[in-house]
Amino acid sequence: MHRTTTTVISDSIARLNEIDTRLNDADWMPVEERIDFAVRANMFFQGFLDGVGHDECTDEETTYIENLIVRLNEFVVEIQTTDSDSEC
Repeated sequence: MHRTTTTVISDSIARLNEIDTRLNDADWMPVEERIDFAVRANMFFQGFLDGVGHDECTDEETTYIENLIVRLNEFVVEIQTTDSDSEC
């Protein structure tokens, strides 16, 4: 359980771990699945960031979230590059 004693943050961190794991395996996804994953992950992040205050997460969690957002953004850029390459 997270230090806030609510399951909201704990469940969210568990979901972030799932996104992290899927992101590690994303190279094997078909393009359509990559796009779907990126959209869903970004939607989750938006809801999470809108609903959770910075002070509700530990420093380690904050760093983890920031790094995961960077990785997800790089993943989206990679999808865009792959998609534009296939149009040539």
